Amino acid sequence: ADLARIATAISKYYVCKRSPLVAYEAMECHGGNGYVDDSPIARLFRQAPLNAIWEGSGNVICLDILRALRKEPETASAILAELQRASELLSSSSQRAGEVGKGYLNTIEHIKVALSDPMDSNFGRESADQLAISFQASCLLQYGDPLVAEAFLATRWTQLGLTTQSLGSATSSLPESLIDHLLERLRMSPSPRL
Repeated sequence: ADLARIATAISKYYVCKRSPLVAYEAMECHGGNGYVDDSPIARLFRQAPLNAIWEGSGNVICLDILRALRKEPETASAILAELQRASELLSSSSQRAGEVGKGYLNTIEHIKVALSDPMDSNFGRESADQLAISFQASCLLQYGDPLVAEAFLATRWTQLGLTTQSLGSATSSLPESLIDHLLERLRMSPSPRL
């Protein structure tokens, strides 16, 4: 229950922030067909910003995260335990514990500091972003496809640290074999290999 309380607020924050960007990328992929009003992509693009109106602006949802941390301190322990389990998996995996793995581990250390005093007025969007992306990584590391987790880590933690910017350039730097694996997962019906 404690993890669900904080994870819900973190997830709402990040979905509201990312859905307009994801809808834009989808519309761009479809070109002109994605832009016409009859397209479901165009409708998604128009409606994506409404999430922040229905669920609350980024600042309001950050306040919800803070409220959970302040009024229910066990939520901080629950999210930290979840992130720590993924950290241990990452540390024990030699193939994923490269530079991006170190970036994830460093971010977890920053989160521990931020969560140690949720009354600190510096806790805000940056901390919410770190929590959201780290929680996603944690879920993938613990429960997801290892190659998808590797791609996620590589596109979120660069040599400069955690990035919340456009992921297009980071994705283009993934190894071809990893891109092939990701594309294979997206295929709706397997096509015969030639």
